[in-house]
Amino acid sequence: MNPFLSNRFVKRVLIVCFALLASYLFFTYLFTYLSPFIMAYIVALALEPLIRFFERRLRFGRGLASLFGVLIFISLIGSIGAALVNAVWQQALQFTVQFPELLAGGMLLIDEFLHNSHVINLLPDWLGTWGDSITLSLAESAQNTIGDGVAQTSLDLFRSLPHFVMWVALFIISTFFFAKDRQLIKEAIVRNSPPELQAWFAKLRTGLAGAFAGYLKAQAFIMSIIAAINVTALAIHGYEYALFMGLLVAFIDALPLIGSSLIYIPWAIISFLQGSVYSGFFFLALLGVNFLVRQLLEPKVLSASIGLHPIMTLLSIYIGLRLLGPPGLIIGPMWVMAMRIILSGESSKKAD
Repeated sequence: MNPFLSNRFVKRVLIVCFALLASYLFFTYLFTYLSPFIMAYIVALALEPLIRFFERRLRFGRGLASLFGVLIFISLIGSIGAALVNAVWQQALQFTVQFPELLAGGMLLIDEFLHNSHVINLLPDWLGTWGDSITLSLAESAQNTIGDGVAQTSLDLFRSLPHFVMWVALFIISTFFFAKDRQLIKEAIVRNSPPELQAWFAKLRTGLAGAFAGYLKAQAFIMSIIAAINVTALAIHGYEYALFMGLLVAFIDALPLIGSSLIYIPWAIISFLQGSVYSGFFFLALLGVNFLVRQLLEPKVLSASIGLHPIMTLLSIYIGLRLLGPPGLIIGPMWVMAMRIILSGESSKKAD
């Protein structure tokens, strides 16, 4: 009988298909409701070395060590998050206040360009008057839109505050219990699972953990390359805070779909409005360099780190993005790794 048509192989293919369908339904419909518990479990695993340090070095009990670990994590993340949110909010308010001035400066630049190039002299008077009215209407509309957008965003944030508070409370409490009772939870799962399923999950967990670690290493390598390019370019350009901004761009560039355009496109627009054409094109060129570097390096580095061929890496990233949105950029390669781990059991058993 053809080994590829054996019952064991067909069974594994069906398992892969079921796992793909279940994971798609999970991330599409259930992840929002279970997200605080999933994040709590991940954070509890990450805090395990710190908790063990408290247990062994300071002779704390498991509960007290878990409590201290969670408190340290909350204090650190809370401080960083509060500072970041405050900085973003202040800059957003400042931009809203300065927007009319920036818009007026941009209109003045356009008007000077038209007069200096004598294009305005070739137009009939009625067309110039009509153009001025259209420009004023667009300026007023843009200003009102931004003001309404800020107001609506503030209202939406206020409405979602109770849900956010509930999410944070569930996350903190769940993190503590996952960290404190980690061994009890593990023993309960083992006690109620058949041995074959335990071995299968252990292999899958080990493989996916290695793939995820490889993904993080690949992203760290790409970020370091982009940071070096941006810090050097900004320093040559004469920007005073080249080191800080270059590192910030490298971090934001790892965000799916958005990338460094979140910084360089507004920066270029402001430069153009202020009359610095060279700086505007410089930032756009740097944005293009970042895009090319990531597109060239990411498939090859990721494939080397997680053990997939570049074509399979690109395919998994694209399918994950189309099915799940930005999170699919990470989940897609993990799907392919899980399929390979499941199907590899066929060849390993035959070898035995």
